[in-house]
Amino acid sequence: MELGHQYDKVLDLGRSMAHYEKALRSKEHRGDERGVAAVLNNIGIIQFQQGDVAGALRLQERCMAIYEALGDSAHVAATLNRIGVSLRGQGRVDESLVMHQRSLELYRAFGREMGSSAALNNMAAAYDLLGEHDKAAACAQQSLAIREREGETFAVGYACIQLGWARLHQGRAPEAVEHGERARRIAVRIKLMT
Repeated sequence: MELGHQYDKVLDLGRSMAHYEKALRSKEHRGDERGVAAVLNNIGIIQFQQGDVAGALRLQERCMAIYEALGDSAHVAATLNRIGVSLRGQGRVDESLVMHQRSLELYRAFGREMGSSAALNNMAAAYDLLGEHDKAAACAQQSLAIREREGETFAVGYACIQLGWARLHQGRAPEAVEHGERARRIAVRIKLMT
């Protein structure tokens, strides 16, 4: 499956998909349920990137069923968060928010800070779309604080973007620009942009 990740990194999604489909057949043949769920997740990510949100959601729901059957709470939490993103991509923002909240509860229950941060960042995006900009800013601020504490540079930049949007929608443009500029500096530093 690592080869598929390498293709993902260079955005050769066609080769990634072919590799993951081969890996899926192999894992299904061996009865490796955890492996099947992992591959389904990767295929779902590609489908989402290609705009097939409904297809991604179907795979995420299959992943969820497998992880729940295995009693794997960490992967259930991550899958809930991904389902929330897909639901938001379909315009089902209220349902999206419920998935992110469930994800956050699970992550907090077993102390996964970065998972909590991801759920909070996605909750911020959902609240922003619902016009609840103060809640969006509060979630984004919590997410940013966790990411700063954990020292995850890329994740800090991403949280700055989300907080910047929330501040802009609150009518706090100078703060929005400040967060956007911080995200840009991080992107330059980690060579995502020049």
